Amino acid sequence: MDTSQSPRERAEKLVAAMTLEQKIQQLHGNMATVDIYGIASAVTSKEEMDQLATQIRVERHVAANDELGIPRFRITNGPVGVGMGDGTPSPPATSLPMTIGVAAAFEVPGVCLHRSAIAGRNFEYFSEDPYLSGLMGVEVTKAIQAHDVIAMAKHYVVNDQEFERFRTSVEVDEHVLRELYLLPFEMVVKDADIAAVMSAYNRVRGVYATEHRYTLTDILRTEWGFDGYVQSDFWSCRTAAGSLNAGMDHEMPDAKWLNEENVKNALHDTSLEIQTVDRALVRRFTQMFRFGQFERPYAPGEIDAAGHGAISRRIGSQMAVLLKNDGDMLPLDPMTAGSVVIIGQPDYVDDACQGGGGSSKVTPLYTVKPVEGMQEVLAGLGSDATVSKVTVAPDPRDQRAHRRRAEGQLPGPHAMAGQGGRGARGLEPGGGGRSRRGGLALRRREPVRQATDDVPEVRGRHHLRRHAGALPRHR
Repeated sequence: MDTSQSPRERAEKLVAAMTLEQKIQQLHGNMATVDIYGIASAVTSKEEMDQLATQIRVERHVAANDELGIPRFRITNGPVGVGMGDGTPSPPATSLPMTIGVAAAFEVPGVCLHRSAIAGRNFEYFSEDPYLSGLMGVEVTKAIQAHDVIAMAKHYVVNDQEFERFRTSVEVDEHVLRELYLLPFEMVVKDADIAAVMSAYNRVRGVYATEHRYTLTDILRTEWGFDGYVQSDFWSCRTAAGSLNAGMDHEMPDAKWLNEENVKNALHDTSLEIQTVDRALVRRFTQMFRFGQFERPYAPGEIDAAGHGAISRRIGSQMAVLLKNDGDMLPLDPMTAGSVVIIGQPDYVDDACQGGGGSSKVTPLYTVKPVEGMQEVLAGLGSDATVSKVTVAPDPRDQRAHRRRAEGQLPGPHAMAGQGGRGARGLEPGGGGRSRRGGLALRRREPVRQATDDVPEVRGRHHLRRHAGALPRHR
């Protein structure tokens, strides 16, 4: 193709030369279509989800068209390393620290916000601050695209929590939408000229984000001047004509909606126009031409595992924050330490622990177990201290039980149904129809809450049973 022409001119000529079937093939990913929602609804545990993830071959590419000179379009994930590359199993890559720590350290960089402390993808996002998130997003976008790689901001928009994300509708006032949730995306569009945006799973004011014309077209393109393309989050596309008309341009990872039958039917009943199909393709091809992806051959190199690992460790050390240091106990003197013990749950003590999982999971080039890593650090400091570990049960209730048994301080009698008699903090009888707990008089007709340190051997719901006499006072 004529490289003297602009990326958009080249994209328009390419689309004009394509047949309808060739156009439809380029609207979606090349993975075999699966009923992901039906499959996922049957999963009831983390183990089943892990097993499911190994069974589904997630392909992250659009098929090449050699006749037209269109290269295979490979899509990978971030932002904690190049995770889930184009293939199964995913190619190994450098594992980076969680994005939230990176932002806290102001070192490196989607741009959704930490609106809930337990949101499932917080590790992918920078912070709860929209301006800081936008600043970090701008810098990482510039860095990525400086290497002729398309950067994609995600997840547009208000996908800031994961609970029921496939069906939830986010109801938000206009000023809150713009001041908080849209600001980081506006910054990466205006200040970094980002090439792509990923639409979210959730509904926005009752309409799925992939079909929401107000956010995808009115705000993103008309107000902000975005001229890149919009890709669906994996399996977030919900319709064919509705999504394309609203401003979504590319379905991933399969063709559940933008397949040949659906698109041709929509064209036939005029719910979709061929100009809208062409527009979607021109938008993506323009960015591919912009970054030289039609001319550049696919030639993956070898990753410098040691060098990149050193960078990742440096970033991790810079983002570590000491919140409390009673008695100035830290730092420890490596020459007088004698012995060091690492205590914790199996995931954190027995093996190297990465950040989050799911589509952002990175298969690292190598890992160092905590005990081995500590031994290397101490040896590097000239210390001959020994290092050992204690692995505790992952369930916090089991941890308390193990600790008390180890200390030989099992509590006194309890009043748990179906159990023997240790641990409940009781009420002492008082005069005048009252009971006393620790000196506090309580009327018998008022609700009384009792607490216990006991950990039953059998899990489930337990109830305090009625006691004929006075309950003993816990000491």
